[in-house]
Amino acid sequence: RHDLFYLAGVREFTFQDTMSDFKMFINGHRFLPKGGNWGFSEFNLRYGAEEYDTAVALHKEMNLNMIRNWVGQTGDEEFFDACDELGLMVQPELPYYTDQPTEKFPFDPVRDVTELYLHYRRHPSFAIYSHGNEGTFGPALAEHLYDYLKKIDPDRLVLDQDNPTFSKGNPYCKRHNAPGTSDFVGGPIREWPRGTCTSSYPIVCHEYLNRSVKANAALEDKYVGIWQVPYTRKMRRDWLAKFGLTDAWGDRLQIAQHRLQAFWQKSGIESARLDPWCNGYYHWSAQDATTPQGDCFTAQGVFDPFWGVKPGGNSPASFAVFNSADCVLCDEPPESRIVVSGDACRQKICFAHYSDVELADAAVAWTIRDKKTGASLAHGQIPVGAIPIGGVRELAVVALTAPEVATPVAASFDVRVG
Repeated sequence: RHDLFYLAGVREFTFQDTMSDFKMFINGHRFLPKGGNWGFSEFNLRYGAEEYDTAVALHKEMNLNMIRNWVGQTGDEEFFDACDELGLMVQPELPYYTDQPTEKFPFDPVRDVTELYLHYRRHPSFAIYSHGNEGTFGPALAEHLYDYLKKIDPDRLVLDQDNPTFSKGNPYCKRHNAPGTSDFVGGPIREWPRGTCTSSYPIVCHEYLNRSVKANAALEDKYVGIWQVPYTRKMRRDWLAKFGLTDAWGDRLQIAQHRLQAFWQKSGIESARLDPWCNGYYHWSAQDATTPQGDCFTAQGVFDPFWGVKPGGNSPASFAVFNSADCVLCDEPPESRIVVSGDACRQKICFAHYSDVELADAAVAWTIRDKKTGASLAHGQIPVGAIPIGGVRELAVVALTAPEVATPVAASFDVRVG
């Protein structure tokens, strides 16, 4: 990194629209943005090259391929170096919350976006310009900035501001991320019924799965220096005492919260991957940004504020499974999973395929298996032919009669595509 000469990275980042079937490409290869929001944390102020390497590598281990720098949290050369080397794309955001500067500096987005361009334009990881968060500068200035950026830097995408403005019938969209100001729009922040989130141009979900649990007071000793502990063991103990509970119950509640949060992350990402209109998402967030909300402190991230795995939460490896390039998905309601012997069963199998190789002469192989003994209760195979690289598609419908069993069984429905 500290040599006199640098190797330049070259990439082209584009959208293609075919009858409202939006496709994103990097250097001609299909690409699904699976991002994490890089939030605010006093801990991050102490970062150097080694710390950036560790944090960015965790994003990659989770099968995330983009990072959105939230409201001016742009990082520095070491951050972009780490993203360049590990192959993550970056959406650095101007430090504006709607049309308000986040610090006491003069309002001048043209100056700010020019500085962003001049400082970081040589980094291939720098992929998208964003004017700010959850608002707009108004159509006149937003259109001017869009035209200006496309003139000086045509190979990068532009977003007015990151917003949940996905509905083409929503008047909100006429002012935010309107045509001529943005290359795509932000999608909803939580799960939605398949096929109901439609737009006249690409959707990348805004601050997706922004759901919080209480901050973990057990991390109290990790807060050092200028970063004051937001939530102490005594504060948690006093809160528990109001309900006649002890610290031991507090620990159990904390683990249970993290387990629920881990389930939300899996369920939410599978919901997004199942929808053909969804072109990507920024998960909020990889790391906890512990801030006050009412009478508690938030903890929305996959990891704690120090990039540690939460007790009961997802590890990088477990998150990577449901956030993989290829996803086998079941498009049926939860009640279809409870059956009696002799019932007619139906399961629709879908597949999102973003790995590097097209499948030829593929088949869907399925097995209903007793989870306790591992014994097969029913199985089958359905040929589906070639599967090109691209977004989610319906592959097959498994129709069968629920097998006879002597006693109630907890069964798994295992599906393989290949």
